[in-house]
Amino acid sequence: MKVTQPLVDHIIKQDEKYGYEILQDQLSAKAKVHKSKREQHSNAASTLKDTLPPSLAHAMDLSQEKGASTWLSVLPLEEYGFALHKGAFRDALALRYGWSPANAPLNCACGTHFSIEHVLSCPKGGYPSIRHNEIRDLTAALLLEVCHNVSTEPHLQPMRLSVNIQDGAQLDIAADGFWGSRFERAFFDVKFFNPYTPSNQKSPLSACYRSHENEKKRKYDKRIREVEHACFTPLILSCTGGLGPQAHNKL
Repeated sequence: MKVTQPLVDHIIKQDEKYGYEILQDQLSAKAKVHKSKREQHSNAASTLKDTLPPSLAHAMDLSQEKGASTWLSVLPLEEYGFALHKGAFRDALALRYGWSPANAPLNCACGTHFSIEHVLSCPKGGYPSIRHNEIRDLTAALLLEVCHNVSTEPHLQPMRLSVNIQDGAQLDIAADGFWGSRFERAFFDVKFFNPYTPSNQKSPLSACYRSHENEKKRKYDKRIREVEHACFTPLILSCTGGLGPQAHNKL
């Protein structure tokens, strides 16, 4: 009624002219209705969240991160690995809310008790490395479209005085011309963290991202600036699809 009221008033007056002012009144009323609905939904979600167990409330926070729900709305294209069969889709929904998938084993393949916290970090089978390498390779492929001299796992120059003095140290991606001039080198390093571990559950998500970014910067930033004369950007991602501030700025 609020959206159509200006038009109703116009019809009652038998005015044949549908002017710009009436259109603006309708658009303004529509915006107010949308804002009111968003506020109602937000208040209802906050009220509901207060009644949830801490573990489920934490899972809800993770699912509300920007990008964490993209897999639910993306086109199921097999070419890009977006097509999930019925079982995989159900398992993905279970992981989204921190539930154990149906028919999950009692123990992990490594012998540890099966839990969502454990399976997202378990190195058995190399899944954490596969997850990391997929993001590394995808990022490098996207950088090839806008930058030149893109490489993966570039070796850093050796040095004597640095936080990280390991000879043969390497980062995930390097590219020229991303942040500054076309010849300025930029280095990127990818890291996933498991938000379901006890240490990460005790802190807000923003603090977790900040902590992991600072850890990477302490390890590489000084060396990149003083030896490579380049810039360094840590790309921190959560296992549930969230991105850290630096990753948001880049991607």
